[in-house]
Amino acid sequence: MIRRGLLGAVALLALAVRAGPINAQHVAPMSSETSVCLSLGDALTLGAQLGPEVATAQARLAGAEASLTEARSLFRPQVSGFVRSAVGDTGLIDSRVENQVGVRASQRIFDFGDARYARESARANVAARAANVAEATAAASEAIGLSYLGWLETQDRLTATRDREQFFAQQLKATGNLLDTGGATIADVARIESEMLDAQAARIELEFLLERFATLLEIGTKRANLPCDAAKTSTALAALAPDLAQAPALISTSPAIVALQRSADSFTASATRAERGRYPIISLTGISSFAVESLSNPGSFRNRIGVDVSVPLYSGQGQTARIALARARAREAEGQLAQARRKLEEELSIGVRRVTALGRLLERRREAVRNRRAELAAAEAQFGRGLRTLPELIEVRVTMEEAELARITTAYDLARQQLRLYAIAGAAAAN
Repeated sequence: MIRRGLLGAVALLALAVRAGPINAQHVAPMSSETSVCLSLGDALTLGAQLGPEVATAQARLAGAEASLTEARSLFRPQVSGFVRSAVGDTGLIDSRVENQVGVRASQRIFDFGDARYARESARANVAARAANVAEATAAASEAIGLSYLGWLETQDRLTATRDREQFFAQQLKATGNLLDTGGATIADVARIESEMLDAQAARIELEFLLERFATLLEIGTKRANLPCDAAKTSTALAALAPDLAQAPALISTSPAIVALQRSADSFTASATRAERGRYPIISLTGISSFAVESLSNPGSFRNRIGVDVSVPLYSGQGQTARIALARARAREAEGQLAQARRKLEEELSIGVRRVTALGRLLERRREAVRNRRAELAAAEAQFGRGLRTLPELIEVRVTMEEAELARITTAYDLARQQLRLYAIAGAAAAN
């Protein structure tokens, strides 16, 4: 039941938190590996479904549910069978019994809250583990999303680097021809060749990074499809960052916060239960047996019912230590909760503002690239008319490339920040 509810975290990481352009990214079931491209929504969903950390969190949830079942059994009838063969003065019912077989049943009737606090502790632990599943789901999706964006960013950088390499290869060829006629110097040729070699080295490194991100995606999604183009991804991410006004709600429903809160509740209930361990446990006990005193005696049925009162008198400071340990764990969980709440509040507040700032910065970067391209076109025309030298043309070209790479960096910094806020908002809504 709880596991089915947690699958909402997967869906929320593939759909928009609210209506917007991201609705175009609605994820249909993956039909085959022959799809044209791997959409961001599919990647997030598959990452959440296949993430080993999610399976680990689900196993811990199953263990917590088993502990809850065990806690509930404390106030349920306990039935056991026994066989006894003895010679001496003692027996389960009286001192004359030497051979006995029977059934023993007991039922707690009052325990000063021991069973109730055991159930409360176990229920809180189940809620904490359920929140951990949602948290692991969000983390698995975010990790795949980062690999997805990493592939796209590397692809854009690789395209720019290949253009640079091609430009300098063409310039090197043209300059080599001019060298014989005195139109270029050896220094010009050496610089152009150095720029081309730098571009080739950068291309080789980026090609490796591209393969690395593709491998991470293939392992994480079990799909060989490459990501869809950057324009679709940018459209998908544009509307995902939550408003700052939503921050209080997102903080209170964050899986990490809920998990720590419920863990603190569990430890508090355990501490209370440990304190109640000093009080008696009163049980109703009944024994029904068939007893044989000797081989000549055919035996007889014997029944007895009574009340058992169990009171701990001395445990060598063990009870006191258990109480102190439970209280210390509760305080530790409360401290971790306060730290996590503050950290998440900072991350949300700064993250939303960073998205706004990066959005404005990206517009400036794009405008700068347009201006640099116009400058390069003018410089090439001037170079053709002999109004610019080759070093000046190269300088303008390098400046344009730097502007383009800065634009790419800013664009994907924005995308990663949007993905992070989306992961927080989606997981919180699912929880």
